[in-house]
Amino acid sequence: METIPRWDFSNEFQDLVLACWIRHPEKFLCYGPILNPKSFSGVQATLAAQALQKYYTKYGKFPGWRLLKQFTLDEASKIDADTAEVDQYFTGLFEIDTADADQVAERVRDFVRERALLAAVRKVVENIQDGKAKEKVDVISLFESALQIGQNLDDMGYVLHDVIDHVVDKMTTRGYGLKTGFPLLDTC
Repeated sequence: METIPRWDFSNEFQDLVLACWIRHPEKFLCYGPILNPKSFSGVQATLAAQALQKYYTKYGKFPGWRLLKQFTLDEASKIDADTAEVDQYFTGLFEIDTADADQVAERVRDFVRERALLAAVRKVVENIQDGKAKEKVDVISLFESALQIGQNLDDMGYVLHDVIDHVVDKMTTRGYGLKTGFPLLDTC
């Protein structure tokens, strides 16, 4: 029987994820489908993640600190958020040590899963407040979909520059590939 992991990701970890995502975007590329602004709590963190995602979607690369800060300030001005708080938030993000980016990237899936579960709980609680159901919510599928986040990322294939020797050895071994059905060709 599989045990349910105990998660307790703090806002400090959330800020560490953002700082690592900004400084080491190559480690977070495979999490693009699941790492989104809804996974973050707080106005500044959500705006920063939203600006980061929008920039990547539009330009196909990640911005530097100053440009991301400006995009986040632009997003903040659209919703009349306090730009001084955004400025202060980025100062704190910039000071975060991201030496453990590899370990942070390994835990991103659990972080996003936890945030999706919390959102599912909020939706269920909102639905049953005051004893009135606002809308019919399929609680089981809501939680199942939250727990399935990142399941399709288990086998993302090879990162070629990391395992080039392994791939070349595998592809050049005798007998690798599809059999043609002609023994003379298959033994070459």
